[in-house]
Amino acid sequence: LAHGMHVLAMQTGCGDVAFLAAKLVGSSGHVIGLDADTVRVSVARGRAVAAGLPTARFRRWVPEDEARLPADLGTVDALAAPWKAAGPLLTAALTALRPGGRVVLVPNDDDDAPADAAATLREALAGAGPPLEG
Repeated sequence: LAHGMHVLAMQTGCGDVAFLAAKLVGSSGHVIGLDADTVRVSVARGRAVAAGLPTARFRRWVPEDEARLPADLGTVDALAAPWKAAGPLLTAALTALRPGGRVVLVPNDDDDAPADAAATLREALAGAGPPLEG
């Protein structure tokens, strides 16, 4: 991630990954964190204010809507998602990713990330989105 990027953080929880991204993209970038849990979204919003990170914003996104993203989201330069996010969640998120954008796979604390996360992503997206390189 780099200064000025627009980042989407999926299943952001209380915002840890989104805050790291917000520091990397700086004041000319922004980060949108989406999570289904109202309490976690509220905690993340409070933490953003306390940390002085106005470019990190958080919204509730319900699982039933995972086949589509909020209409006002626009396109993003990077997507941060749990490594095991697959199916409609990841497919929907990829629709917001600009061509040439970055996908950052993030393990949860309680996850055992696979040795080859890129291969896992390719398998999950077989036929579901644009081809991945690298």
